[in-house]
Amino acid sequence: YPLFKKYNIELLEQPLHKTDINGMNAIKQISTIDLFADEFCVVEKDVSRCVNLFDGINIKLTKCGGITPALRMIQAAKQLNLKVMMGSMNESSIGTAAIAHFLPLLDKVDMDGFLLLRETFANGIEMDKNAICQLPNGWGLGVQVDLHELSKYKITEFEV
Repeated sequence: YPLFKKYNIELLEQPLHKTDINGMNAIKQISTIDLFADEFCVVEKDVSRCVNLFDGINIKLTKCGGITPALRMIQAAKQLNLKVMMGSMNESSIGTAAIAHFLPLLDKVDMDGFLLLRETFANGIEMDKNAICQLPNGWGLGVQVDLHELSKYKITEFEV
């Protein structure tokens, strides 16, 4: 694995399909860098399955059920000596602000998804070119929603 060192690769996230447990076990035995579960660990009950296969878990707020389940996943992972990462895909600045509030509990974070969006209907969290994050002041997440921008999106009601 000299390329990992040469290119300063810190971790691999879900290197195999989530059902390839035998392959994951083989990789875990020889890996020189941390392996983090992603699709293999989506909800709370999945955390304990990661022991001996991964070094850590990657929690996605939008997949795990929100802030409260994420907190329980973090607690479970820490009790099992697993590292914790929180990641994003295409969360807006609202979702990213929620992730940022978890920073003291995380070993790694991937919260740049909002930077990939062309348009936004909220603001508050800011990130500079050095990836320094500035949280907004205010209640809750501190995010301010622009209702005019939000009105451009078609929002349909649905029953859960």
